[in-house]
Amino acid sequence: MAQATPDIVEEHVDMAEFLLGQRELALASLDFDAADLADLDERLVAHVDALALAGRVGRATCASELEGGSRGRACAAGLAALASCDAERVDDVVRAFGAAAGPTLEGLALALGLGGAAAGAAARARIAEGDLDDPLRAAAALRAATAARDADAALVARCLALPAVEPQRAACEAIGALRLHRLADAVRERAGAADAALRAAALRALALVTAPDARARCLEAAARASGDAPTDDDLALACAALEVLGAIASPDDADAIGRLATGGAAPVARAALLALAGLGTPEAVEAIVACVEAGRESGTAGVAYLYVVGALDERPAERLHAQPPERARDDAALVAEAQAWDASSDLPAFDPSRVRADWEARRAALAPRTRHRAGVALAIDAGVAPTSPLPLQRLEAVAAALARPAAVLEPVEALRSPLVRAAVAAC
Repeated sequence: MAQATPDIVEEHVDMAEFLLGQRELALASLDFDAADLADLDERLVAHVDALALAGRVGRATCASELEGGSRGRACAAGLAALASCDAERVDDVVRAFGAAAGPTLEGLALALGLGGAAAGAAARARIAEGDLDDPLRAAAALRAATAARDADAALVARCLALPAVEPQRAACEAIGALRLHRLADAVRERAGAADAALRAAALRALALVTAPDARARCLEAAARASGDAPTDDDLALACAALEVLGAIASPDDADAIGRLATGGAAPVARAALLALAGLGTPEAVEAIVACVEAGRESGTAGVAYLYVVGALDERPAERLHAQPPERARDDAALVAEAQAWDASSDLPAFDPSRVRADWEARRAALAPRTRHRAGVALAIDAGVAPTSPLPLQRLEAVAAALARPAAVLEPVEALRSPLVRAAVAAC
């Protein structure tokens, strides 16, 4: 593509950046399956290949983005350089990684993790053998290796031993993602670290390596939010623990999580409701309905209810909301009518009597002690691998997205994404 013009090359960079963003949203979404994710990757790789074949103009554009581009643009440039199999362009990526910072460094780490098999592996090996004294660079190198599923235990242990928190968090993520069971004891030590984010990463890693005490540790961490005068760290850790519990909790845990939903601080209550939605059993739904009846985070509780039980008719919002809006009337009329609204979650309030009646009518349709989504028992077929040009464990990611609610490390804003958005859209 020697005739490529700067405008055409720029369009490919823009599209690659956009699709990378869409891909990350899809991985966290409850509404994308393995085939959807593979389709996104095919489209992304088409633009990356165009950049790799765009001649001098393409290389010059990518070189500029490697030096200081946004996260998405740096990643697109790095992927194109690795896909070109040009030794000089691969050298450009390695040099840029050694000098980059902030979003550019994050983008290059993602590119190194997803990049071409041979060139990407060679570049990662050179970086791992180099100077990783900078903790952020060490963490980025480990995330790149983790994304490529080839992080060796030596690199993980090296980052875990660094005094800074960031590489230790990256090491915990790698241990969980790569199922490094032999490092479970090292992760268990970090589960008691002073830094709340590190403790949360350790809890998730323990859950992923199926450590026998992961569930008990998560329940213990979540319970700290109900103690006397819990600190901000206690609340953040409780939210993270509840995120994990949405995927690994037993049906027997529904009561304990439900108590946090009805009696915990607002962010913890929302996290507990999302955990109950992730648990998705009839026992969890009963705890969710109890929250609606208690007027506790009614909007989030109602959305969690719809997420597990599913849409009940063509217009579920009109059936369950306390005072459904008249769609034909203007905004001023709606405000004057003072529709019931849960201001704490910016969601419509749900009418307790209607939700309870609805649940009593639907309860028998849900199998006891079984996860459900939209009224259907959750089952993931792990035996079919979708075709994709990028080295991501797609079914694993989809299983996680379907089996657990949104990330809730940020106590307020992140609680509504993506589970609540997806469930609200179903209304």
